[in-house]
Amino acid sequence: MAPESISTARSCSPWRDWLRAALVVLCLGAMPPFASAGPVAQSADTTLWLRLQHATWVMQGTHRPEHLIYVMTDANCPYCHDLWLSLQPLYTRGLQVRYVMVGIISSDSPGKAAAIIEARNPSVALDRNERQWARLPDDLGGGIPPVQPKPATAAALRANEQLMHELGVQGTPALIYRSGDHVMHVIRSASDPAKLKAIVSAAAPD
Repeated sequence: MAPESISTARSCSPWRDWLRAALVVLCLGAMPPFASAGPVAQSADTTLWLRLQHATWVMQGTHRPEHLIYVMTDANCPYCHDLWLSLQPLYTRGLQVRYVMVGIISSDSPGKAAAIIEARNPSVALDRNERQWARLPDDLGGGIPPVQPKPATAAALRANEQLMHELGVQGTPALIYRSGDHVMHVIRSASDPAKLKAIVSAAAPD
């Protein structure tokens, strides 16, 4: 959904203004754009990277990537939505993004994450959530209606949240990638398209 449409939804009522502001605070608090945790120690790097590989995530982009990035994301996070939009033109660079879903922003975040993860085609469901952003009644978050998470999905979301914290990430979005020397990098938030291109270029394929 275009940013202009988001602005239109934001102006509908003072209550919706307050809700969006609350979502922004919950997403990132005072964290500046592109706050970086820097390279991770080698032993922790290998363990956490393996856990990312085996986490529950939604893949978008090419099946044979030249660049691979994991994104910690919440279906109701407006900065995650902005990041999703910014990543769209970069898929032509041989990019694969694995969205690691968490449900921490609002009470229906786990339900929206479940609607995506449990869908017949999770990638299409994620697209629906983003393209229909802020279109649900009295809801400035993702546009996919929430469902009751199955027990396995609820467990996967808890595991993803635990992994997020072990990566040193307290809010969404966060990008995790390995450079060509196999050092893992954690970027806490990303909204600048120019810097995002540099991150994609630096990301190794595995």
